[in-house]
Amino acid sequence: MGVNENDYSLYGSLDWNKIILYENYSNWEVFYLSERGTRDNYHVFHSEEEACQYIFNEFQKTLKIHSTTPKLLESKRTAMDLLMKNGYVETLSNITDKVLFSEVCSWSFLAFIGYCIEIPKVKNKNELFSQLANKLCLRNFKYSWDDLMACFQDFSWIDDTDIYIIHLDLSCLSPQDLNNYYEIINDTIHFWDEKKNHKVYFIFSKDEKDRFCQRITRS
Repeated sequence: MGVNENDYSLYGSLDWNKIILYENYSNWEVFYLSERGTRDNYHVFHSEEEACQYIFNEFQKTLKIHSTTPKLLESKRTAMDLLMKNGYVETLSNITDKVLFSEVCSWSFLAFIGYCIEIPKVKNKNELFSQLANKLCLRNFKYSWDDLMACFQDFSWIDDTDIYIIHLDLSCLSPQDLNNYYEIINDTIHFWDEKKNHKVYFIFSKDEKDRFCQRITRS
């Protein structure tokens, strides 16, 4: 099928950024081993034949997706443009185009454009830290603002240029925690604007826009 040999390992070698076939006693494990050492998309099969068939099917699906990706990218970017044109997505004019506010409930289409995570409503900063650590696979994260800033400045493990961090509801965070997080967001955007290899976008509910503007004004 023309699949690159560097994309898989069928003999148990635990190499990063590959789909691994691993014999574990009577079971056959299939997973993707990330650079961070996590075993993603993990599956267990009772025979080698089942495991290999699964890997074969996954590569078939991947090849089909790649063949349509340019058209998908064009249509998804058009969808974002239309949302902004019709007022469903707002930006902070003259400040940054990397902070968006929207009434849109589902952002699943952004997965076709870049790396996308969605953070549900959080009640406090610890829940915010926990959700970010989980969704971004932040290992050894110390649950502090300084450590979060350091993590936001290290996206070397993400291949996509565009990164979207979506927050459904931050209304329960204290004003001080919101200020701390907004400062990190601002610093993160400027950091990657200078680096150029990633563009990091933060998407919030429209209800957050006034509070964010107040924070920018005070700065």
